[in-house]
Amino acid sequence: MARVALLVVGLALSVSAQYGVPKPQNLPGGTVPPAQAGSEQWLLKPTVFPASRFDARADADLLHEAFKGPLANESVIVSILPHRSLAQRLVIADKYKKYHGKDLREELKEELTGHMEDISKGMVTPLPIQYSKFLKDAMEGPGTTEAELTEILCGNDNAMIRDIVQSYTERYGKRLQADLEGETSGALERLLVLLVQANRDESYLVNNQKVSDDVVALYNGGKVNWHDDPSRLNQVLALRSFPHIRRVFLELSRKTGKDIKDLVEEQFSSGTEDGYVACVRVIQDPQKYFAKVLNKAMEGLGTNDKTLIRVALTRSEIDLGNIKEAYQQKYQRSVIKDIQEETSGSYRNMLTAIFELSAAESEYETGARTERMQLAIALSCLLFCYVVVLPTLIDVEELHPLVDIYFLGLCASLLYTLLCCHIAEFGTEHFDKISGTKPCKLLPTS
Repeated sequence: MARVALLVVGLALSVSAQYGVPKPQNLPGGTVPPAQAGSEQWLLKPTVFPASRFDARADADLLHEAFKGPLANESVIVSILPHRSLAQRLVIADKYKKYHGKDLREELKEELTGHMEDISKGMVTPLPIQYSKFLKDAMEGPGTTEAELTEILCGNDNAMIRDIVQSYTERYGKRLQADLEGETSGALERLLVLLVQANRDESYLVNNQKVSDDVVALYNGGKVNWHDDPSRLNQVLALRSFPHIRRVFLELSRKTGKDIKDLVEEQFSSGTEDGYVACVRVIQDPQKYFAKVLNKAMEGLGTNDKTLIRVALTRSEIDLGNIKEAYQQKYQRSVIKDIQEETSGSYRNMLTAIFELSAAESEYETGARTERMQLAIALSCLLFCYVVVLPTLIDVEELHPLVDIYFLGLCASLLYTLLCCHIAEFGTEHFDKISGTKPCKLLPTS
């Protein structure tokens, strides 16, 4: 009877590990889905996946060969970099330096020019360093791009913001907070200072009473007065969890009959307005926000290539597929087609490869499913032999106890490996500090 129970439990666990739904996780990059009714889950759709057959040394050698001769073979670069995850590209950079004695970023800088150089260097740069550069660029020149500052700082989790602050200091020899204070002023300056402290509540639990308290404070006496006193608004945007903030937005819209964006635009002006609008939009619906950012980068005369590169590099392993869908829905055009019309050469090919849903997705997911299925079959067969076949061949009561321990140990080992494969595909608490990404696909909505 005990063996039959063991068989049933083992098969149930095997099936669960094979087909179970992954546990929802938090993600950097402001990857929170828009608030929706009910308890639906929002499927995040990256466009760049880890290569399943990954050989960092071989990739490094191919890149080295591509740099030989008077001109770099840019087609080789395009065939490798956008088809590897950021974590894998950083391993390639390590192998390149180890076996060819040069820094890959420096090689790309020497061999490439223009936007192709910019995007290629970014693809072999850790995410916190990329963000620190984007922040620096937003504050350089005659004016400050407030929307980019809040996009990055409102849309990232605490761990990433701390890494960005550290990278900024190491890279530029200055404190990020000091530069923000020097380039902004008033309400937006105070919001940005709060954001870089990285003290946001990151739970998914929403306390209705706390939501009500924030709504009452923000809609004090039946009116909005954030221009004169933005302190409570700043606290909500910088310290509350994303689900909590979205619930506050929803309640404010119900009370005022206006969207949160419209309320912000009524209260602030000029660059301050741009910064606040970007912050509320990237929290409220990041996919629609970035779709609009891409469209703005390509509309009219000229193209804002820095923006195209920023979105491509920071969202490709998170939700760029969702952003493409949002773009198509809002503008009735393909974002890839627009990019191809606005760019040219190898740079266009690189962006296209990043934005396209490549064959790597099906290869990556199919490979993971196959591995889990093989392990599930092996576990089921072992349990069947132990519970059903073995007792028909010999008297189980004559078996030495060590035989039971041996079989149970094999089952436990297979089950553990199976669960690890399941976790590796769908993500858990694992966080890759090098790349700053998490391999997770589903998030709960409030």
